[in-house]
Amino acid sequence: MTKQVNILIVEDNPDDAELLVLELERGGFDVDYERVDTPENFSKALTQHHWDLIFSDHTMPRFSSLHALNLRNQSGLDIPFIILSGTMGEDLAVEAMRSGASDYFVKGGFKRLVSAVNRELQEAQQRASGRQSEWELEHFVASLTHDLRTPILAESRILELLAQGTFDPLTSAQADVINELIRSNQFVQHMVQNILFTYKYRQRQVILHKEQTDLLQFVQVIVESLTIRTILQEKEVRLRIEELMTEIPLICFDRHEVQRVLLNLIKNAVEYSPPQGTVSVALANDGDRICVSVQDSGPGVDVTLEPYLFTMYAPATVKKYRKLGLGLGLYLSKQIIMAHGGHIGYEKLDDGSRFYFSLPLSDSSLN
Repeated sequence: MTKQVNILIVEDNPDDAELLVLELERGGFDVDYERVDTPENFSKALTQHHWDLIFSDHTMPRFSSLHALNLRNQSGLDIPFIILSGTMGEDLAVEAMRSGASDYFVKGGFKRLVSAVNRELQEAQQRASGRQSEWELEHFVASLTHDLRTPILAESRILELLAQGTFDPLTSAQADVINELIRSNQFVQHMVQNILFTYKYRQRQVILHKEQTDLLQFVQVIVESLTIRTILQEKEVRLRIEELMTEIPLICFDRHEVQRVLLNLIKNAVEYSPPQGTVSVALANDGDRICVSVQDSGPGVDVTLEPYLFTMYAPATVKKYRKLGLGLGLYLSKQIIMAHGGHIGYEKLDDGSRFYFSLPLSDSSLN
């Protein structure tokens, strides 16, 4: 059974192109091909037709395999690229493979050509199938989060109106119930947002917008925010900032993303601190990094949970701790800090627990 294959041949010698096609036909392929030997014609052919494979002579008067490979890379097309040469040395072959070439052959040495072509066609099909699956997953996540967010925001607005007594005055018991529903609604909003951003970080779709920032001032603004003040009042927990540095230099980071991390760590610390306990946020110099830590006076994390704190999934033996944020909160925090070239961790203390993250002082990781 013959296999239809469309190939683009970069070759200045028509006879060599014919020999290649003949070898493929002997191997059971029905070949449709076009031959080009200039950069202009190669670029034009890339956009005008669908190609299953590209074969390229290594050296030509006006063109080369490495030049053609670079043009294919720039096009963004995932087409297997095989180099044919009588003069290509081992060093150039290694360079070509690193640049994205699929394989290379000495001209006339076609013993494994058919098997190589079958392999490349199969792998290309698998990659295409994977891309389709990724597109479907991305579409599903985007649709899911959008469809969930709309009714959640509507419910949030209705609950706020009820809490304000817009329709009828509330009894004390009714007000307590409405306030609890508002908190639950806020938690669901937070989880929906985490689902979306977790997916984006896993797919490397997040672009960081880094700015030179006064980290101490940044932390102070978050600590004094309405969100933090509200959860502090609910638990009657005290929050203080400790400056363990005499001078804090400006550092580069994405303020919005790092705010997610710090809010998450402070919320967790407050939630698991005892009533009238203390949470402290400290800034310290850690060599070529600035370390931000959030320490609470709670009981700390169970030792069986520690290995899974920053993972997305946990084994069944620790699922009872799901409330602690084993899901997406800490996992997303880790992805954000790692994207900044930083580190995030946890340690148990004698009188509580400490979560911390560090950001590099250097701006070499600027996007």
